[in-house]
Amino acid sequence: AAAAGGGPTEENVCVICCDAKRTIRCQPCQCAVLCRACFESAMCRDQKCVECGTPVEEFEEGLGSGTTFIPSTLKRGSTGGTRMSAKNLVESLQTQQLSVGQTPAADQAPKP
Repeated sequence: AAAAGGGPTEENVCVICCDAKRTIRCQPCQCAVLCRACFESAMCRDQKCVECGTPVEEFEEGLGSGTTFIPSTLKRGSTGGTRMSAKNLVESLQTQQLSVGQTPAADQAPKP
């Protein structure tokens, strides 16, 4: 049964937060089980798919439901397609964390 107002349903809810819609598909494995916020958090910990364990090289945004994924036509990567590099995302997130005063993790801290 679909949720009122087009909200998340069992088929399209993020497997981590169980609250937001699935909006990210990992490449090359094609798993689409996470919302953007949970995907970003997972990629900062380990750049592997949380569903199958495959290293994530790229990702694309869209809307996932069951076995169907519809890529967004509004968000384009640097190559003009909807896929974006997972490595570039993680680097961007780490830069944002440092710019707001958070310290890097111990293994990423500059060596004296």
